[in-house]
Amino acid sequence: MSTTWTDINGKQSDGSAVFAKRGEKAGASKRADLSASHEAAAPSEGPAPSEARKDAEARVMQEYRWGNLTKLGVANHLRRAGFNLVTAQAKAEALASSAPVAAVAVSEEPVAWLGGENEKLCDATAMRQWEASLKRPDLAEKDRVRGALEAFKRQAIALQMLASTAVAPVAPHSDDAAVDRFAAAMKAKLSKKRLEGRGGWHSPVTCTAQILSDLLRAHVDKGDPVDVGNLAMMLQQRGERII
Repeated sequence: MSTTWTDINGKQSDGSAVFAKRGEKAGASKRADLSASHEAAAPSEGPAPSEARKDAEARVMQEYRWGNLTKLGVANHLRRAGFNLVTAQAKAEALASSAPVAAVAVSEEPVAWLGGENEKLCDATAMRQWEASLKRPDLAEKDRVRGALEAFKRQAIALQMLASTAVAPVAPHSDDAAVDRFAAAMKAKLSKKRLEGRGGWHSPVTCTAQILSDLLRAHVDKGDPVDVGNLAMMLQQRGERII
């Protein structure tokens, strides 16, 4: 038994076209619902990144610039910090293209300061990095060890570069060199007189300014500038003048 349908224009049909159209509408509606469902299920970062996520991103970027992370490592750390996969990969790509790790040229010469104060400084830097990593429960043990080793290496490179760029000492002025030589001659003469039992110039009671002044004038006539210099030094160190 067939059923005849009459549309609003008075055209008669068996109704198959009507049901086909209804089926197309129902299918389109179902596809729209599924699409909306998939969009809702897609990973999303939600509102603006939290402060913790911003801090984590800054740390990851710095570690990459220090050479501690590869591009893949950046993406993995960002994923653990809460970024979705697409965003983490995009940020890693952007970082790798805009801030490539610069190779540090280091001399191949053996490090002569191992075992000295410089190595102690490197050890202290590595220990500070290790202690700081203990506050990061998200880090694995191997990451903590690697961070400490990297801290030691960066400190060693900095010290080695500093040593290679050290400015050579400037030769002293001829005046300064002359004073140094004269002072050495004065010291030798004072040492010789001490061995002979001479001394006591520090006491203004037993060795007055008048006595030192008279001795100075007498030695001017004798002609030895070192003796004159020593007697002048004694008066000057006691804050006295030649009288």
